[in-house]
Amino acid sequence: MRGLSYFNESFSDYGKKVYNYTTSYYLQATLLRPSGFGRTRKLQAMKTLSLTITGLVQGVFFRTHTEEMAKRLNIKGWVRNEPDGSVQVIAQGEEKTLNNFINWCKKGPPSARVEKVKVEEIQNNNQYSDFVIKY
Repeated sequence: MRGLSYFNESFSDYGKKVYNYTTSYYLQATLLRPSGFGRTRKLQAMKTLSLTITGLVQGVFFRTHTEEMAKRLNIKGWVRNEPDGSVQVIAQGEEKTLNNFINWCKKGPPSARVEKVKVEEIQNNNQYSDFVIKY
């Protein structure tokens, strides 16, 4: 029998009543169940967006910070500098996380001065496995 010790209470499996010999009363093990445990999560459709970010966005580690934020939000795709001084991002993920990512791109890292973020949804059959910086 698997056990979990928590403040001198002994629990076996989730959902079962367990007798605790130390304190002589029954405990309901479901109280330790993590929130959302056993619930099915609604899957959201993956979207692919193209972002063009203009302003002072080159030479200020914008791509590095963008890569870090994308990985934190589990967004796949790439980021690269453009010859015209802008930064282009292809981002693939769930709509909610993409919206958070866009909001971050509108601010950028502390050293950047973002003027405009142009967002376009694109049809892309590529499935990216990671977020990378393109050179």
